[in-house]
Amino acid sequence: MCWFEPLERRLLLAASGQRILFIRGGSGTGGFLDGGTLAQRDEELADINNNSTAVGNHGWGQLASLLRGDGFVLEQMIEGPSSNNTPINLAGIDLSKYSLIVFGSNNATYTAASTNALETFVHNGGGALFISDANFGSNWGDAPSSDQQFLDRFGLVMNQDSGQYALSRSGGDFLQADHPILAGVNSFDGEGVSLGVRARPVAGVTPQVIVRGKTKTKNNDNAGGGTVRDVTSTDGALVVAAAGLGRIAISFDRNTFFNDNGVGSQLTKLDNARYARNLFEWLALRPASSAPPQVLSADFVYESAPLKIRFAFSKNVAASISTSDITLKNLTTGATILANGASWDASNNAAIFQLNTLLPNGSYQATLKASGISDGTRTLSADSVYKFFVLAGDGNRNRKVDSIDLNLLAVNFGLTSRTSAQGNYDYDSTGTVSSIDFNILAVNFARTVVAAAPAPTAAASDQIDLKPLTLSAAHPLWREFFAEIQGVEQV
Repeated sequence: MCWFEPLERRLLLAASGQRILFIRGGSGTGGFLDGGTLAQRDEELADINNNSTAVGNHGWGQLASLLRGDGFVLEQMIEGPSSNNTPINLAGIDLSKYSLIVFGSNNATYTAASTNALETFVHNGGGALFISDANFGSNWGDAPSSDQQFLDRFGLVMNQDSGQYALSRSGGDFLQADHPILAGVNSFDGEGVSLGVRARPVAGVTPQVIVRGKTKTKNNDNAGGGTVRDVTSTDGALVVAAAGLGRIAISFDRNTFFNDNGVGSQLTKLDNARYARNLFEWLALRPASSAPPQVLSADFVYESAPLKIRFAFSKNVAASISTSDITLKNLTTGATILANGASWDASNNAAIFQLNTLLPNGSYQATLKASGISDGTRTLSADSVYKFFVLAGDGNRNRKVDSIDLNLLAVNFGLTSRTSAQGNYDYDSTGTVSSIDFNILAVNFARTVVAAAPAPTAAASDQIDLKPLTLSAAHPLWREFFAEIQGVEQV
């Protein structure tokens, strides 16, 4: 797959002194979980000037040395102390002098002017990295809420701190294993992880979960501790997005980048250092004019019809885009599906391939043919492969139809302008959630879709049937459904 630009080229570009801005939380605003003296709480804030290798440190000094060794120039700005918790005035800074802004231990509330400035910075070609942690604030919600003000602009969400685990190539955790951020990386880890979420479609943004999350995650819906839920396919330890000419990433933990003897993990553990280097280089650097075009991210836009597959590129390849460039295969049945339209989003260097039909339940693979994608001089160096799944009635994308999807339907029953993530499972053109959607959920209830090897055929019951079903009033799903809609206030 044509994701990776050779590291030597990227280091050569970095040698020109590209600048990275780190934003740190103010004195007295962090360390609510671990507590301690003011100095101990401030040490929790992952300062790039903290070079301590004492047992239990929280410093990013070794990360800073790694990046400086690659030729980057680093700068750090610190928000106001706990007495005022003043945010950095991003609107008053010339952000164009930076290649990347790192939202590290920030926990302040930012103005609309600052969020506008960051959004413009990204669309003009800048990079933004978001890393959250409970100890970056004075409660569970401070740090993710500070990030969320910016992430809302890109349809992404930052969850609260929860869980400790490693992720590996061999364990199947790398969903896009050939992404440049994962080049040479076999495993990396975190402790007290805050997952990113591909939450909703935003015009011009192409998000992708590159590395999956595991087991449970915690929503940022309560400063005293959010709702714990199962991880879904939209949650990721590494979530990226292309927007305009720029790039965004959410990485799941601060501990991955700690100095030697850091709490929970450290930069020199597993392949954490290689992961860090790749991550920062991908976000901060644009390809040279002589480099071939690259795929930055890909997304299955499933919320409303017509269904679309979106690829974001590092260069303008508009003149070469056509429906013949993509092959879509149902890995469950082996059937090939044709795209009936191809268009180019010029403001965001993205190709959109449109499907003229809803897809049957199953696992799918979209292959972008390298030979057909060109900037006029060079083509993709290899085919680009993107995998996704379809499961009718699975509103929250956890690969199974269950009571959560029933509740989504109940909350929105009778309402209009709803997406498939809100119970419009039949993709009604007015967005109305009706009994037809309930019937789709009923016929798929308890069904799952897992990533699997291609099979020769699929059972007829694996197809989406949009015709109304006749269910007895005694059917248990009807009883549960009526209980749900009676107990939920519609909004």
